[in-house]
Amino acid sequence: MAVSEFETKRIEKIMEGYLERTRPPVQIRNELEIAYRIDNQSIELFEVRPAFRNPEQKIEHAIAKATYVKRAMVLKKV
Repeated sequence: MAVSEFETKRIEKIMEGYLERTRPPVQIRNELEIAYRIDNQSIELFEVRPAFRNPEQKIEHAIAKATYVKRAMVLKKV
């Protein structure tokens, strides 16, 4: 079961605030960026970098993932 639309908006507001405080400086964001995605009951935080051999290709590297469980919040380090 996915989280409600209200909870999704709340999570987006929290994550946008977090990213505003922790993102790299503007001048290096094309080399390193931090982003998130919400997928069903999970929120994944990841960094985006250009591939070493092909800078046109972007690579995502997971940092953290949190999944909502009905009775508790479970955090997984990835």
